[in-house]
Amino acid sequence: MLTGWLAGALRAAVALAGDTSIFVNATGLGAKTLVQDRSVYPIKGQTVLVKGEAKSATTLVDGDRYVIPRPGSGTTILGGTREKGNWDTSVDDETTKVILEGCKELAPELLGGDGEFEVLSVQCGLRPAREGGPRIEKEVSEGGVKVVHSYGHAGAGYQNGVGCARKVVRLVKELEDQVSEKPKS
Repeated sequence: MLTGWLAGALRAAVALAGDTSIFVNATGLGAKTLVQDRSVYPIKGQTVLVKGEAKSATTLVDGDRYVIPRPGSGTTILGGTREKGNWDTSVDDETTKVILEGCKELAPELLGGDGEFEVLSVQCGLRPAREGGPRIEKEVSEGGVKVVHSYGHAGAGYQNGVGCARKVVRLVKELEDQVSEKPKS
């Protein structure tokens, strides 16, 4: 709900933005503070980028391990972790070792003569999740500020991005139609 300081801040932004009449809130974890959504939480994820393209994408369901080749790049992503509620963005060396060891059977073609992967980098970040699933909806505040929310996709933001974007566009158009339907005074 847009109340208090946020509604005031958005009204001020509307005044500065001129013709802008609708805002899209795609703030991810920032929605926890921005719109005071207490159902937002992080999922820490760590992956490893290695040299070589795996023959195919593979997932080991029970072990939460996966191999995702990046066609044309000469690299493959090995993963990964899903640590619900963990705000720490630092790389954990022990986790890296577990990922590498767990992916050996999934992509043996990427192993060097020493039986190891050639690690190019290790990534660690926070996926913005939300209890109850993503929030993709429109809202009009008490002060008349129009917002379309789109956050909380967890690890599915990339996969669901096109569909979510289409829904956001539809909601923005609905809000625009509401604006144009208002009688002029």
